[in-house]
Amino acid sequence: MHKAFLHSPKPKTDQSEPFRILVVDDSLAERSLVMSMLTKLEYEVYEASNGLQALRVMESQPIDLILSDWRMPELNGLDLCVAVKKWGENAPYFIMVTGQNNPCDLVAGMDSGADDFITKPFVMEEMRVRLEAGERIMQLRKSLDSRNRALQEMLEREKRSKAAMVEDLKAAEMLQRAMLPDKDCRIGQVELAHFYQPAMGVAGDIYNAFPLDDTHVAFYLIDVAGHGIRSAMLSFYASQLLTANSASRSLCYDEDGAISKPSVVVARLNKTFTSDADQRDYLTMIYGVLDTETGRCNLCQAGHPSPMHIPVGQRHPQYIGKGGFAVGMLEEATYEDLNIPLARGDRLLLTSDGLYECRLKSEKEVTPNHMVGLMAHLRQFSTRTIQRQLDTMFDAMAARQPIQDDLSVLLLEWTGPAYRTDRDLEG
Repeated sequence: MHKAFLHSPKPKTDQSEPFRILVVDDSLAERSLVMSMLTKLEYEVYEASNGLQALRVMESQPIDLILSDWRMPELNGLDLCVAVKKWGENAPYFIMVTGQNNPCDLVAGMDSGADDFITKPFVMEEMRVRLEAGERIMQLRKSLDSRNRALQEMLEREKRSKAAMVEDLKAAEMLQRAMLPDKDCRIGQVELAHFYQPAMGVAGDIYNAFPLDDTHVAFYLIDVAGHGIRSAMLSFYASQLLTANSASRSLCYDEDGAISKPSVVVARLNKTFTSDADQRDYLTMIYGVLDTETGRCNLCQAGHPSPMHIPVGQRHPQYIGKGGFAVGMLEEATYEDLNIPLARGDRLLLTSDGLYECRLKSEKEVTPNHMVGLMAHLRQFSTRTIQRQLDTMFDAMAARQPIQDDLSVLLLEWTGPAYRTDRDLEG
């Protein structure tokens, strides 16, 4: 094949440019006649005496339509059509000119890629109609190409935006996980075990434990309604309100710097979330304060699944609390404190409601009774061993079936001296 076949035409850069037609015919008389007709129809006309010359014209000049004779020296109309159509979407509309309406010629022309045919001698009106049809098709093709390019650009932008969003979500997930306690975490006389598995990359669940002073440890588990970025941002915001570095900015302290009761802290958080009438985001939570010297534990339950008290010894684990109002639902909501005396080795288990959407090997959902039985069995082990057991169990659940809701579990053990009553302290 001739080297010129491999060249591509110069593309048009301005949609307002005139419609350009290239007339290819080895007969000067025929070529001049056709060019005269096209000029009267107000087309911009170019000429070539054979196929090779036509290819050279198109290398320097964008062409919309080719009107080519069939039989020519050096490169005939069929071979020119084959070469041009290899340019794909940049190929001009191709009308083959033939001297006779032979079915075999029509088949050969169609096989070469010709878009239309016209026979000699030319009739002005037929020429006009066929050229206008070709012009309409080319305009539609250009419009489609333009839309496809715009769509491709939009898809590329979306792809870049999605990639950036994925990176942002990964960073947000890392930040959220960094806010959780370490796996082997101990704060004074409080030892922790926990498990965290978001339904998406980031979660509306968050939990932590932190010292309020030398003898008091605060703990919380928050579950913001919904999933994804918005819920994660709200849980992060609520967490920051509780764990601010200074007492003056944290909701956990009174104005005089004294440690606030859990019910007061939750009420303050509720006031913050209900202060904007246009925003009605809500969350459930448990917030508590543990005296690490005496084992006294006060906590407030705000619409959250009840915590489980796991006593040391033979007494059966049991759920405690009555539910309460979720934070952010009612501005006038009131909250109560729940007092739990802990003995040395007693534990508290806090979970999000995502736990009860997980499935066991039997395909049954986890129930509160199942968790009571599980913790009654596990309480004989150290908190570190329980941590490994929780990791194994919940990882297996997530592997069997993707979790549908964020899953958070926080276990606290008080390892200090046994709880003493006020009378004992006075004595």
